[in-house]
Amino acid sequence: MSLCRVLLLGLLLSRLAVSLPAAAGNLPGLGDILEEVGEGPIEVAHHAEVAQGGLVVSELTEVSERELAVGAACLVSRPPAEVLAPLLAPRPLGTSEHVEEVVRVSDPRAPTALVGLRFGDGAHEEARHYVSAEPGYGLNLSNEEIARFAGIAVDAPELVPRVEEALQAVLTERLAGYVRQGLAGGRGYARGGGRIIDPARELHRSFAAAEHFDLAFPGFARLWSHYPDPSVEVEGEAFFWSRARIDERPAFFLSHRIHDIAADRGIVARRSFYISHFFDAAFEIAGVASVREGRLFFFVRRVWVDRWNGWSSMKRRVGHRLIKGELRAQIEAERLCD
Repeated sequence: MSLCRVLLLGLLLSRLAVSLPAAAGNLPGLGDILEEVGEGPIEVAHHAEVAQGGLVVSELTEVSERELAVGAACLVSRPPAEVLAPLLAPRPLGTSEHVEEVVRVSDPRAPTALVGLRFGDGAHEEARHYVSAEPGYGLNLSNEEIARFAGIAVDAPELVPRVEEALQAVLTERLAGYVRQGLAGGRGYARGGGRIIDPARELHRSFAAAEHFDLAFPGFARLWSHYPDPSVEVEGEAFFWSRARIDERPAFFLSHRIHDIAADRGIVARRSFYISHFFDAAFEIAGVASVREGRLFFFVRRVWVDRWNGWSSMKRRVGHRLIKGELRAQIEAERLCD
């Protein structure tokens, strides 16, 4: 193990260990931290800009042509709890203006956990999408879920409330499966030709790019990879459902957030383990760590867009630009880098 990793491991202990104050000279540099988290949210060429007080938002190394990944980093003056407070709001940092509703689930195990979930505008047309669904990219459903909606006739009376009730039941089952078994408790998405897309596999592949998180935040890394893991304690967790407008249609997200914040460091992570269409899955991780240059804030976001497979590089550039723009705008609006 290299000297910088030894120092990093000794500095950024899990919540279960005792953290001892360290002299400034023994702290890692910001480059050491950025290289540890997900292959670095910022390339080495930009480390000097961060050290000089700048905010850098850039693309990250991606593990698939269907993945879009961006990161941000800057030095901050406030303690971790203050810097990370916006990440604990129901609406995630860098969220698109097209997100219409975000609801915190009080009891993810309850059969009534998602009562209130509605299509919103365009409800009748979206209900027709569900009852006529087939394996493919129009909706992220398993074969069993497709069959469930197919049992409702497209011209059935009260079509919208019946489909909304069925959708609540389907997503409640997915939420309960995640709470019981984590990513292993979810069903795959049926595609054409009998192909199944597994969002759990995609989330694991994305997180594999952050394999060195176990050195910086060991308790977090284990819980994030193996949730639920009762042997690891964190400060808190929360579940959400949300509705966004994507391609002029309502898209539903089921998300899980955990956070662990101490005096010298903190981390907040959120992953959408189910998304109803366009995206397959997504996650974001933000943290604050003490470094020789001061306090370093970093942010990583990775999303999987199954329907983008084979799209032109120009469309990928547009996707990166949109995500980076939204992220930068909200970091600046929240004044996280002050």
